Amino acid sequence: QIIPIVEFEVGRQTANVGDTICLPVTVQNFQDVLGIGLEMRWNADALRLIEVQTDFAIPDNPGTNFGITDSDLKWSWISSGFPDGLTLEPNDTIFQVCFVAQNFGAGGFYSVSFDATFLIPEVILEDQIHPAPIANYNFIPGGIFINGNNGITVTPAFNFSLGCNTYNAGIEAEVSGGVPPYRYTWLGPQSIFSNASRLSNITREGIYNLTVIDSEDNVA
Repeated sequence: QIIPIVEFEVGRQTANVGDTICLPVTVQNFQDVLGIGLEMRWNADALRLIEVQTDFAIPDNPGTNFGITDSDLKWSWISSGFPDGLTLEPNDTIFQVCFVAQNFGAGGFYSVSFDATFLIPEVILEDQIHPAPIANYNFIPGGIFINGNNGITVTPAFNFSLGCNTYNAGIEAEVSGGVPPYRYTWLGPQSIFSNASRLSNITREGIYNLTVIDSEDNVA
C-alpha cells in the first residue's frame, strides 16, 4: 500500500512587540491516523507562549496530552474514539499556539519549528488489522516576524522564470530606513550563504533567512 506524505505546517505572521499572535498547525494527507506525537520548539526570549487552543479538527478526548515548557511543546493524541483511524480535510487546523511578541534584540523572524525525533504517527494498513508507523512525513516550520525599533524595514521581492527544462528563482531585499549602507547575510537550506542584496539561481526549496545591518549596527 502506498502511504501519502503526511504534512504538518505552522503558520507565519508579523507582529509588533506586545502583540498576541496565534499560529495554526495545519495538516495535509491526514488519513486513517491512529495516533500522533509532535514536539515543537521556539525562542522563549522572543516568543512567550500564553495559550494552546485545541477546539479544532482533532477531537479532544482522554487520549490527548500536552507537555509544555517555556520553549517547548510536546503533543500526543490517540484516536480512542476512532478505531479505524481519523481522516481530516486538507488544511484542517489541529491546534493553535498563541504567543506574545517580546522586546528581544532588534526584532526579526523567530521560528516555531518541529523536532522530528518525537513524531510517532501511525496509520491503519490495508488489511485494517496491524497499524504501521508512517515513514513519509514532512514538517514545514513557521514563526513570527517581530518588527524592530530601529527604523529598518525589509521587504522581500520574489521573482522566477520558467523555460524549456529550466527554472530560475530569486529573492531581492528592498531595504529602507536606518542609516545606509547596509550589510546583508542570507542563510538558506543546506548551508546556503550569501552577502548579496539579491539571491539568484535558487534551486533548493526551503526557508531563506535574511539579516540586514546598517552603518550604525542596527539589525533587522
